[in-house]
Amino acid sequence: MLMNPNKPKWTAVIRKIMHEAPVEVASFQPDEDFDVLIGCEYRLAKIGKYYLLGRYDSSWENSYDWFDSAEKVKKEMELLVGDATGDTKCHAWQDPKLVDSIKDSAPLFGKEWAPDDIVREIEADENFRIRILCPDEEIPEEYEDY
Repeated sequence: MLMNPNKPKWTAVIRKIMHEAPVEVASFQPDEDFDVLIGCEYRLAKIGKYYLLGRYDSSWENSYDWFDSAEKVKKEMELLVGDATGDTKCHAWQDPKLVDSIKDSAPLFGKEWAPDDIVREIEADENFRIRILCPDEEIPEEYEDY
């Protein structure tokens, strides 16, 4: 039986876990004033065995990736914080303990959905991707709350 996600509900879930109450696991900011605003943070959500790691960068394009291992997420966090220790004077932090303790958000999408299916649907639908990265960007009405 083919199921379709409840698009308004799913976009509300994505907004909540990635934008309204995100778990921020790594970040860096400049230590002094720069002409160009530099700042980046990683927000993390867990869907079953998958981790959704969103990179929100004030000076670059936002992006996200799915990982099926907590250790892979931690390596990405190390790379981000490593970026901040180059020539630019920045302060940086990461909290690997948060990765291990993060709560599974899969039930928020609906009990009838298996986590693998949730991830597959989000990856396949550009409008969910937009919602993850750019909550204020316009998307078709079928994704909006009633």
